[in-house]
Amino acid sequence: MASNIESNGAPVNFYTQYSSEESPGVTVAVERCPLCKCSVRPYYCHICVTDGCFQHSNNDKRLTKDAYHQKQQKWKKEKEKRIKLLKKVETAIVAKKKKYEKLNEIEECKRRILLLKSAIKTVNKESDKAENRLIKSRERTLQRKSKGLLHDDKVQKIKEYIISRGLISANKRDETDKTMDILQNGRQSHVQALTNYIFPITETRPSHVETSMINTIKEACQTAYVRGKWQYTDLRSDTLYKILEPTLPSNGNFSAYNLWVSVTRENGAAPDSECGTSNPGHTFRAALCYATQLLSILLHILDINSPRKLCYSEFCSDELTEKQLNSAVNKLNHNILYVCFSQGITIEDVSPKDTLHNLYILLHNSNIGRCIPFEVCEEMIQSVTDGSVSDDSEDEPDTLTDDVDVGLDWELPSDFPDATTRGSSSTSTYTTNYYTQAGVNEGGGLLASATTSIASLWQAARSTLERR
Repeated sequence: MASNIESNGAPVNFYTQYSSEESPGVTVAVERCPLCKCSVRPYYCHICVTDGCFQHSNNDKRLTKDAYHQKQQKWKKEKEKRIKLLKKVETAIVAKKKKYEKLNEIEECKRRILLLKSAIKTVNKESDKAENRLIKSRERTLQRKSKGLLHDDKVQKIKEYIISRGLISANKRDETDKTMDILQNGRQSHVQALTNYIFPITETRPSHVETSMINTIKEACQTAYVRGKWQYTDLRSDTLYKILEPTLPSNGNFSAYNLWVSVTRENGAAPDSECGTSNPGHTFRAALCYATQLLSILLHILDINSPRKLCYSEFCSDELTEKQLNSAVNKLNHNILYVCFSQGITIEDVSPKDTLHNLYILLHNSNIGRCIPFEVCEEMIQSVTDGSVSDDSEDEPDTLTDDVDVGLDWELPSDFPDATTRGSSSTSTYTTNYYTQAGVNEGGGLLASATTSIASLWQAARSTLERR
């Protein structure tokens, strides 16, 4: 202690004496250094500590002996150097960043320049192509304008040609119409001469002023026993069409011819007359033969091709069967309907099976001889074609009966019927169809012979009425 006080400097180490021997049971607290936490017990004054004039309390040789304030000064200098270095680094980094940004901008500009150059090249190519197309389009436009002028001239010439041809066509049409009128008039004159002098067709309607007895006899005369049943033959229809002398019923019923064929086959010879009239077989065949000849001449005059081939000689055979007759009649009706349609006759004015009626309508048509297009009613033609009689479908076995109950089959006429009732009933049309048969039974033959005698009375009564 004395040595430290006598020196000029401040005491470095302060040693505190204590005696543990005097009081062995009392311990002294040891203060530790606030820096190194050692208990070496060196002490510094407050001023030295404040100024930093103290060293590390550990006497380790590896540690420096610099004082605290020296180390602090070094630390401050190093800190300032570090700050300066950081600023330099930051400045360098900013410069580098700006440099790299500029480089990126330059690269982007270069890329844009390349794209612009390629776009400019593409636009130049497209513009060149557009210019070429424009040049070609202008050339085509000029060519089309020149062609348009030529076409205008052609159109004008064509219009003038059409007008001239229209006038010529109108003149030709007028001449054609005049020629057709002349041709139609000539055909009509030929047809009129044909029907007036060669094949006249007249329509006759029987008088209805008949007595009830005569009508009763007429009904009895027109009833026959054919194939096991009584049937009404209707030899005379309400309206008859006469070509020359032969007549045909208006309803197209040829049952009288079928009955005549049956009687002929049974008796072996054709009777001269039946029911007070001429032979129905000869009458019907003659009328159909004349109608066929008239139609063939009309086809020649009207310059029309017949759809069905038919010769008038088919009706001249004495051995003409029912099937052959129906086939020939259907052909004749087909041809007549075709000619009627060609001359403008409507469907309502003709009938499929009325042969002479259709011819009569045709000959009295005001448009006969025309040459214009026409349409054919296929349904009506088909109805004529379907009306043919076939042996396979129409042949029926003969019905032979030994005993005929006339009382049950005959319808007894009333006595003195009313005239008005009789007149109205006489206007009805019977369209009974008869079929071909191998023979007629014995009852039919007896009735035919009986009706022959009754017919003579009917003919006499009719002649008496005509004289009155």
